Amino acid sequence: MAAKICPKCRARNPAIYTHCIRCGSPLPEEVQTYTAIKYVAAATVIMLVILAIVYVVVPTLHLSVATGQNMSEAIKTGASATPVPVYAVNEPARVGDLQVTVTQVRPGDNTINSGRFCTVTVSVQNFAAGTSYHIPAGDFVMADADGTYYYSTGIGSKVAYDAGPESTGMADLVYIVPQAARDLQLHYTFPTYSVPGAGRHEVVFSL
Repeated sequence: MAAKICPKCRARNPAIYTHCIRCGSPLPEEVQTYTAIKYVAAATVIMLVILAIVYVVVPTLHLSVATGQNMSEAIKTGASATPVPVYAVNEPARVGDLQVTVTQVRPGDNTINSGRFCTVTVSVQNFAAGTSYHIPAGDFVMADADGTYYYSTGIGSKVAYDAGPESTGMADLVYIVPQAARDLQLHYTFPTYSVPGAGRHEVVFSL
């Protein structure tokens, strides 16, 4: 238990005492404890770390994945990054030999916890004569007006779509979003080898 220091004779007194045991002077009512100060400092540090993760690290990771940069490069260039091009439904987005088009958006049934299904149909066309593209479902990320991201469990019944040379195919991506979600967008990041040496290109489809 912390002690009270007498302001007159500097004697140490138990915290429950109201007057000094040595000289009888009134003791201060409040006792400062180093333990409480340490807890407050630790809580402050934890809050600062959480805020840094939410507002700096997470957006930087997204930029890093989209541009093919490492974290330090993404931090340096985040403020001046090139705006991401936005495409409408049925408007094709092409980078190199690979073209992706959102052809249809279908709202589905409601789920528990105020969620609902949203199915996005994409067309994938490979113009290359001798190259196949492996397209993971994780490269398609849905976002709402609040900046919350949602991930599909797969492309159709698979975790990835394989686009063979000079082929065109269709695939469905299923997401679960809040029933109140609005202004949905689909972010797609093209693979690095669609344009060798150019890094990864991100596009956005307005749904």
